[in-house]
Amino acid sequence: MKRPLLAMLSVILVLPVLNSVAPAGAAPPGSVRAVELRTEHLAKPLGIDAEQPRLSWQLTGTGRDAMQTSYEIRAAETVGELHRGPYLWESGEVASNDPYAEYAGAGLASRQRVAWQVRVWDASGDVSNWSAPS
Repeated sequence: MKRPLLAMLSVILVLPVLNSVAPAGAAPPGSVRAVELRTEHLAKPLGIDAEQPRLSWQLTGTGRDAMQTSYEIRAAETVGELHRGPYLWESGEVASNDPYAEYAGAGLASRQRVAWQVRVWDASGDVSNWSAPS
C-alpha cells in the first residue's frame, strides 16, 4: 500500500512543474498580445468598400503590465510577403493604447488583396510577437 501512495505523491509534485513550462516561442506570462484582427469591423472579409480601411484588434494578456502602450502594423499583398516584404505599408511604432488604426498606405485598388498583422508593446516596454495575419 505504501508504493501506490508514493507514486501518487510523485505525480502530484511533478504536475505543477510541467504546467509552468511554456512552449517554445510562447509569449512570457503577463505580456499582452493582439488577437481577433478585424478590417472595417469584419473578420477576414472577402471585400470592403474603403481605400483606407479601419483596422482593429482585441488584446489578451495577464498581469499588471498587460495593457497596450504602442502598436505597429504592417500590410502586404500576400501572407508570405508579411514575413519578408515588400510591404504595402508599415506604420512604425505608434504610441497609443487604442486597439484600432486606419490604413495609411497608398490607396487600395479595386479587388486588391491585402494581408496585415499587428504587434503591441505592454506597459513594461516588452513587444509581443506579430499577430496571426488577417
